[in-house]
Order: sequence, then structure tokens, then C-alpha cells
Amino acid sequence: MNNEQYVGDLNHLRNELQRVDVPFEDLKELLFIISKDSINSDTPTISIAATNWKMKMLNKSIAGEWNMVFSLAYSTISSSLEDFYGA
Repeated sequence: MNNEQYVGDLNHLRNELQRVDVPFEDLKELLFIISKDSINSDTPTISIAATNWKMKMLNKSIAGEWNMVFSLAYSTISSSLEDFYGA
């Protein structure tokens, strides 16, 4: 699928992250970050704050604080954020 159809689609992003059991508080934190971001379709990039959130989640996966295999966490979070931001 072409990820352009998911640019700015909060429902898709939320569904993908819930599918891999991202903890509610972490998902809430990401949604707050996104509410402060602006999406620029001319130069699509993932914001620094969203990138920092992604790294926090990956660190949780590595540390065993989140019941998710690192490789699945990395691919799902990365592709979901790329779809949302159009990056």
C-alpha cells in the first residue's frame, strides 16, 4: 500500500500501535506530541519529538519494560510513524 493514504491519519496510527500493545500512557504521550506537530507534505519528516518518543519505546523494548520483541517494535513503530508523517 502507498503510505500517502495514511498521512495525518490518527486512527491508522493508533490502530497500528495498539495492535502491537503499545502501552496506553505511551500512546497518549505520542498523540500529545503529534497534536503539537504540523505535517508538511512538501517536506515530510518525522518530528524530533516523535523520533525521541520512538527511541524511548525502542529502549523500553530492549530493557524488557514493554513486552515486545525489538525487531517487531522497531519495524511497526518506524513504519507507522513514516506513514503518519509521510516520510
